[in-house]
Amino acid sequence: MKVTIYLRASIWMMSIFCLTSCTKQVTFEAQDRLQISKDFRLQEVRSENNELFERYIYDEQKRIKQIVYNGTDVFDLTYQSGSDKVKSFNEYHASYDAQDRLIAVSGPELSNTKLNYLPNQIQIIQTTRMIVLGPKPTQVDTLNLFTDANGAVVRATLLPKKIGYEFRYDQYANPYIHNEDNILPVLLVYPLQQVFKEIASLKTGRNLMRIYQNATNISNSVEKPLVEDISYRYDHIKYDVPTSSHSHGQLKSQRHFLYTE
Repeated sequence: MKVTIYLRASIWMMSIFCLTSCTKQVTFEAQDRLQISKDFRLQEVRSENNELFERYIYDEQKRIKQIVYNGTDVFDLTYQSGSDKVKSFNEYHASYDAQDRLIAVSGPELSNTKLNYLPNQIQIIQTTRMIVLGPKPTQVDTLNLFTDANGAVVRATLLPKKIGYEFRYDQYANPYIHNEDNILPVLLVYPLQQVFKEIASLKTGRNLMRIYQNATNISNSVEKPLVEDISYRYDHIKYDVPTSSHSHGQLKSQRHFLYTE
């Protein structure tokens, strides 16, 4: 009889222990993958064949001190004293208004790139000196970015080419998070038609998923609207940022994004 009581007590105590242990095993704190660390930075962008597209090197304050763009173009950045705003890079200089918004980038090849801020619109006017002298010593291009109530760039027009664009995004941060304002001045030394997609994504802070061309019907061209689709892979160990992208438009490409963590 005593033996039977002893066994029942053991079984009862083991059951309590098991229940307690099981409860502890399923209790954990889930990490919010959308809350990206302020020190998180993009380091490199490479092709599927490991060809270098972009590289970002940082100073002790986590500010970009050097950018390699298009694989070979190197820019060394300096900053305003006690600020995160880019002052200059190579022979280019950046200017800001009283609200700390970028308003101009000037340099040896560009006579000027100006930014005007209007209600729900950012106007970028780029004046380029022509290398070969002709009837027009300069060329002026204007990129109008139209934003929604949340500040996302939803469409754009490029003049005088009379090309219209519309944009669709996903809900996740793009690879350039924490770097958007420092990269923008560098992009503005390139022809606007070459970098309009990157500018729209930087200003929006999200990943472009689809681009429509001539969607606003401002061009008299009979060409069909161009659609570029971009898909992303999200398998970063900590955050919901893309680790690679695939462009399925006329110029197919694959990019891989490498981060500091």
